[in-house]
Amino acid sequence: MKNFVILTAVLTLFAGAGSVLATEYKKVVTYKTVTEYVTKSVPYTVEVTKYDHCDRPYKTTVTKYKHVEVPVTKQVPVVKYVPVYGNGNGY
Repeated sequence: MKNFVILTAVLTLFAGAGSVLATEYKKVVTYKTVTEYVTKSVPYTVEVTKYDHCDRPYKTTVTKYKHVEVPVTKQVPVVKYVPVYGNGNGY
């Protein structure tokens, strides 16, 4: 019996507050700045010593690549649904 009285009181409270509760939701899109790291290949040259078929040394340049992480910022949409109270016209 005690649970029934509490349940009735709670239902009455929510029924009375029905005009205050939101029945519609509005989609609001905001944007957040996010930093992401991307790996890039950067070329560089090195002078090395090589040997020909007669074992004579000669110098030449060789292109090598190193991998570097570069920060990239981008805008990411964030979607929120906010409650609309009343008729949605501000009244």
